[in-house]
Amino acid sequence: MTTSNGAQIPQPTGPEVPEQAGKILSQFAGYVGFKTIEIGLNNGLFEALRQHPGGLTADELAGEAGTDEFYTGVWSQAAYGAGVLELG
Repeated sequence: MTTSNGAQIPQPTGPEVPEQAGKILSQFAGYVGFKTIEIGLNNGLFEALRQHPGGLTADELAGEAGTDEFYTGVWSQAAYGAGVLELG
């Protein structure tokens, strides 16, 4: 490609968008996993789970940790998706 005065415009080199997308998605997933763990630690969710080795439902976990049931349910789904929690 050239400009109106005939100068060449350098073309960008490097990975294409689809190649970059996989890297970005992987980094974003890692960040979400990290934040999910941080939220669980800061709100006593892991401690409540540790005290109940047989497991808890999200509502039971909210009751034990003193957190909102809705948001604890959302956190539980995120933690499961991040591979932090298991279904029991």
